[in-house]
Amino acid sequence: LVDEVVRSLQAWLSTKGSDVHFVLAVDECIKLKLENGSLECVRLVVSVLGRLTDKLRREGHKCLAIVSSLSSGPFATQSDRGVVRVTLPPPTPEDLIKFVAEALEQHIEQKKGKWAGAHLLAGAHWRSATFAVDLLAGRENLTVSDLSHSLAARLCSGMTPDQQADTRDYILLEYKTDKDRALARFPLAEMFIDQEGSVPPCVAWTLFAEPPEGCRTSPIHDFFSNSLSVSAYRQLELCGASFDRFKAQYHLPILPKKVPIIFPGGNHSFPCEEWFQGLHLASMASGTVDVSSIIQKGVFCMEGPQPGKIYHPSAQNHRHIDRALVAQHPEGQKCLVLYQDKVSHQLRQAMASLGAAAALAESWMKVTGIKSVLCVAQVLDCQTSHQVDRFAYPLIILTEHS
Repeated sequence: LVDEVVRSLQAWLSTKGSDVHFVLAVDECIKLKLENGSLECVRLVVSVLGRLTDKLRREGHKCLAIVSSLSSGPFATQSDRGVVRVTLPPPTPEDLIKFVAEALEQHIEQKKGKWAGAHLLAGAHWRSATFAVDLLAGRENLTVSDLSHSLAARLCSGMTPDQQADTRDYILLEYKTDKDRALARFPLAEMFIDQEGSVPPCVAWTLFAEPPEGCRTSPIHDFFSNSLSVSAYRQLELCGASFDRFKAQYHLPILPKKVPIIFPGGNHSFPCEEWFQGLHLASMASGTVDVSSIIQKGVFCMEGPQPGKIYHPSAQNHRHIDRALVAQHPEGQKCLVLYQDKVSHQLRQAMASLGAAAALAESWMKVTGIKSVLCVAQVLDCQTSHQVDRFAYPLIILTEHS
């Protein structure tokens, strides 16, 4: 095969002159993996490329062979000799934003909505973003559900059952631990994660389409059920509530393992960080209730939040909280979790609202035996933590970089 290719190239070169150089490229070679998982075909291709490159160089031509894959496994020859690894600088979220914006530049009228659609569906996964741009470029009417179907069909069509299972389990374990441990346990997920270890939303949407046992619907569909015309503030609130239901149905902790808790300065009587890390939703949390039912006219009602329900405003804004729920520790104690969701840099406002709501809840907590309160400020565009040591309650600050 090598000799035949070289002879064909030399015949072609006789019409082009001698100053011709070659780049031989094989993209996504992982697709050559056999059904039984063997990489023998991939190794054969890498070996043949090596011999072909060597032959062409002996004939006086400069030649470079490039092999790419979405998985790190295939990069070796038949004799197990490794190839030279080329590590490119990881692209930043700003690079991805620029790429999408430039790709959609000709579609000026709906560029903003189309960019939002691409980011929603692809996350920071470049392969997904490329597919999303292709799909969005020819679409005039945006519906998130339709775009989710289209992108998921294109991106997930080649997933094997083993890849689906690994990626699904990777998502759940990565939330509870970290990228390295989750990927070591479920290596087939490597093709479907970005450099930060996140899975594209449309892939997660596909993998969790079937509701868990005992549930009628899958909460992950709620992430994609709203129109892009809904305000960013409301979208953030609704997605937060959907994620709470997702964590409840798959028995995930309320808090990711890697998120630190900020405690008040000085002596305090709150539980330790490990106690908060063990909190789960008290039940399936299938219902949503207007938060005005627990805080009325600046007073925390004695009925208070009930386990198994998520409370958030029916209107867009609420003076004190955007979401509230009751979480439970494996030892039986309960915790009131209060959220403020902000899109822009409003950490000061979020902390003031959470502090006021926690203060209102103290009497109710004493009567009902709730052990602690936990405040969560989700402020996407936030670069600094504003005097958090003066905050009187355990606090978590979530940003777009958390």
